Amino acid sequence: HLWDTGILGRPAEYFNFNRPLLTLSARFGTESMEEYWDVLLQKRTTANGVFGFKAHYDQFQFLFMTGLDRKLNGLKIVRLVRDDLIAEAVSFSRAIQTQAWTSSDALGDTAPVYDTNHLNWCLAKLIEQKNGWHKFFQQYQHPYLTVRYDALCADPDAVTERVIEFLQVPAAPVQIARLPQMARQSDALSAEWIARYLADPNRIKVAETKADQ
Repeated sequence: HLWDTGILGRPAEYFNFNRPLLTLSARFGTESMEEYWDVLLQKRTTANGVFGFKAHYDQFQFLFMTGLDRKLNGLKIVRLVRDDLIAEAVSFSRAIQTQAWTSSDALGDTAPVYDTNHLNWCLAKLIEQKNGWHKFFQQYQHPYLTVRYDALCADPDAVTERVIEFLQVPAAPVQIARLPQMARQSDALSAEWIARYLADPNRIKVAETKADQ
């Protein structure tokens, strides 16, 4: 939705070092992070001068590790949170196993398998990421807007309007460059795993964590 507005940059996981960063760097022919950043700004900034990107906390940390954080002038953050951490962990586990990270990705040859240890790892990783963001917002004074996952799924157009209002970006002619439409990936299997995990005596108890929700 943010991409489709034509005024919010072309937000994607440009700093996901597992796949997109390497793929785009090779496509752009860049040999350093500085050069990669410069080409990204050139190719993925909308006509009104807005550049945006999507990042999980570890990807955001990568910007600091490479020194690109000094280029984040005027940074504003749209923070997407999901209150149901167990449902999020189930989605995370399935995505890792199938390598289908969105509903538009083709499923791999491996069928996802319920695994308590893997779900515990996924849940712990999500909690670590949420706590990392919490500390970041305490340390830095960048303005941010919190968007709830359920609200986004229920009415993406209304959330997009909130984001535009928060960012206060200048208007520009809409540049049509649509991404594949995405949908919620939760289904009967996810519901089954959630119920099974909630009854699992070896699971992490979410109530005992310090995740910032």
